[in-house]
Amino acid sequence: PPTLPPWLALNQARAAPIKLRKLQKDLTAHLCQKDIYQVINAIYLAAGDDTKKVAGAADFCSILVNSLEMTDAPTLCAAAFHYSSLVSVRERELGISTAESCSVEEGECLKAAGSDAKYLCSLAGSGIEEFGTHAVKIALDAARLKSMETLAAKVVRKNGKLLGRLSSADARNLRSLLLTVNEEGDWRALAIRSAACLYRLEGLEAYRALASAADGPGRRRAASPEESRASQEALHIYAPLAARLGMFRLKTELEDAAFRTQYPRSHAKIAALCGGANTNSVGEGMRSVLDDISHQMKRLVQEDCSFMENIENVSVTARVKEPYSVWRKMLKISKDADGVNARDLSVLDIPDAVATRVVFKARKLTSDESDATTQRRERELCYHLFDLCAQHWPMTSADSRFKDYVKHPKENGYQSLHYSSRKRWRGTEWPFEVQIRSSEMHRVAEYGVAAHWSYKRSDLDDAQHTAIPLDRTSEAYLKSVQAWRTKQATRQRSHDAVPA
Repeated sequence: PPTLPPWLALNQARAAPIKLRKLQKDLTAHLCQKDIYQVINAIYLAAGDDTKKVAGAADFCSILVNSLEMTDAPTLCAAAFHYSSLVSVRERELGISTAESCSVEEGECLKAAGSDAKYLCSLAGSGIEEFGTHAVKIALDAARLKSMETLAAKVVRKNGKLLGRLSSADARNLRSLLLTVNEEGDWRALAIRSAACLYRLEGLEAYRALASAADGPGRRRAASPEESRASQEALHIYAPLAARLGMFRLKTELEDAAFRTQYPRSHAKIAALCGGANTNSVGEGMRSVLDDISHQMKRLVQEDCSFMENIENVSVTARVKEPYSVWRKMLKISKDADGVNARDLSVLDIPDAVATRVVFKARKLTSDESDATTQRRERELCYHLFDLCAQHWPMTSADSRFKDYVKHPKENGYQSLHYSSRKRWRGTEWPFEVQIRSSEMHRVAEYGVAAHWSYKRSDLDDAQHTAIPLDRTSEAYLKSVQAWRTKQATRQRSHDAVPA
């Protein structure tokens, strides 16, 4: 009998209450109880009487909250309806729907627009209008993107296979197509579709784990066509789109999940080299170096009185480069260095394989100090910490380097100071990197400029005190990222021009 795809079939009705409670807990730090209730109500209404859809929609919304920090109620309500409507379309196509037929509104929509509009029509009569015009627009834009993805998938199928391998040109064209289709649409629809890719990958991974357990130890399963397709889409379409939007956490999670799914042996090997659950000398050395560098950095920060007097809080954390990034870096080094095989490289050849990250927030020295003044002092404190690092770990090797993304932000708004050096451990020189940034820079680095907007602005969607509606189109978002970057660079130049 026909069944739903693995990432949907695993949803269990009995898990719905647990997943809803988890989502509510995740939202507590971001939304008031009224908005949280609105999101939960949207999930139930979108799912109808199907508790499996409730469980899946809760998981889907959790990805938006935790991987993208998209915590506004309209987006989450739209995501809930988008998820449930797509599942309903699948069920009807497979003939396994619990509903006898589609709604009257959806039937009229399909009759007028045709089957290509099935994802748009599935929202007709769903009740999403109860949650405001913003939620409706986001859901409709996400449905349009899904329709375009489906049409594009048919184009890349070759030789009767489920999926032909995506070429660089195909991937580039698909990315451009999605951006063009959504140019006048809400950019959050792109984020929802990117999150859908991660949801699909995580579901496939969970299904593979269950299947492998049933097969018994020692047996490896080759990647299924669905896994290959989802991995290729993640690596070549949605991860680059997430990077374009400045959503680095989502980009990283998409890449790592796709790498783990498509190339499990390579992922396991790289993860072991990066200090995973192993006892080899490389993993032990990486953990020891990272622990020692982090400890020394904490001491440097805490013992610097001038720094501590100017901050409200500071955190020093350790970071190991993601397996996919390490793998890509090894391939690049191998390509740039003629005759060097990537298999002969190790993490010792990756300058930023391990890093210590310092994130701080400056305190206001007076009650009337402006945000601009505080941000200027935060930039100055970044360079102060860099001087401490350079004194403690001098640039003694040829591959020591300093990258100033504070004065020269990346195009997507990323700001941070990167300083790399080496530390000797058991007769071997180990590379490491120190990353220094303010809490505001860190927020942008993790979630993109959009998170910066959400954090700073008080004029939230559908709020009565919003005088001017926000332009949330994808085109406006990308332009605003560039405008934000230009503003940061102009502010830095103005600061540099002030005589000491």
